Amino acid sequence: MASSSFPREECFSSVYASNDPSSYAYYDHIYSHLKSTFFASSIHKDSVEIVPPQTFPHTSTDDELALLHIMGLSGFTVSRRINGTVRLLSRDGNGIQAYSTNSGFVMGVHHFNNGIGSVVPQIEGINRTCPIRLVHTMYDTESSQTIALDTFSRVVLENSDRRPGAVFGAWRSAVSIPLAVLTGTRDIPQFSPLSTSTELDDTAQYPLFSRVIPSDAGTARAAVAYFRNRLDVSFLGVLYVNDAYGSAFHQAIREAAAEREEGDQIEVKGYTFSYNENVDFVASEIELAIKQLKESRFRVFFGVFYGEHYDIIMNYAYDYGIVGPEYLWIISDGVHTSYFQNKRYDAGLDLEFSLVCSMVSIMIS
Repeated sequence: MASSSFPREECFSSVYASNDPSSYAYYDHIYSHLKSTFFASSIHKDSVEIVPPQTFPHTSTDDELALLHIMGLSGFTVSRRINGTVRLLSRDGNGIQAYSTNSGFVMGVHHFNNGIGSVVPQIEGINRTCPIRLVHTMYDTESSQTIALDTFSRVVLENSDRRPGAVFGAWRSAVSIPLAVLTGTRDIPQFSPLSTSTELDDTAQYPLFSRVIPSDAGTARAAVAYFRNRLDVSFLGVLYVNDAYGSAFHQAIREAAAEREEGDQIEVKGYTFSYNENVDFVASEIELAIKQLKESRFRVFFGVFYGEHYDIIMNYAYDYGIVGPEYLWIISDGVHTSYFQNKRYDAGLDLEFSLVCSMVSIMIS
């Protein structure tokens, strides 16, 4: 196809600032504005199938290139009911984790398209030998299974001739698990930056799922070893959210504790509450779990929940008297350290006391 057949003014006007093939947006704008199948592509397990490649305008070579679409699905926001109105709010306070993760994804696409090997030396100059360029789209799942599956299905059905070649996401394991079933049936590889549930270790059930973060099985063994060997803990209370991430992590903690030699084991008791996008709906369950932690007489607690749960949990912990110098709280990476950025707790309030007078740690996996 000749260059003149491309919608040059629409795709390459100055408003997009993407006339340069080395820019971040160059190939994305070609892909999003072409109404044809010339750049459709798909990945089938170990091979890449391109249908068919074409020559791009504004490139310095006549070589034919093809576009491979990677669809991003991340939980940038979460719905919250505030004064009777449902609003979308950034996850983890300022949502920096979602944005930083996806910035790394976009940078990876840019490095591949331009053969930049500063991070991954193996792709240095790959743009001169590989006839494929990556394009990406990004969608907000609102941390919801339903929205993630609906978005993926809609994109695939409405673009059957230009379906995604791969999926980047999701964030929560509870979203990635059903999504991995769906992507697997479509022969579309999926790779997640943050889903750690041990359920996703099942390669028979999720053959095309991969991740760039360890599963909770390894993290649980390291956590139990730290509790026993470094802190000399014999009794551990686990407070966890009952979703794919929390329940699997809790089970991994129990199994890791049971694997230790007799006389060197940790007694683990778990207390749970349901996951709901509106935290207020499960406040009574959270209070009951905190009450049970109090009744356990344990002094060391491991929390497996998310940033949106932190304030309400620590408020109840204060009310039931399980914060203070005699108690230790360690929280999993479900609460990212970015949650506390620019967050202020006024002196004298319950949460300020919980943070200052208890030993509260955020575990980085």
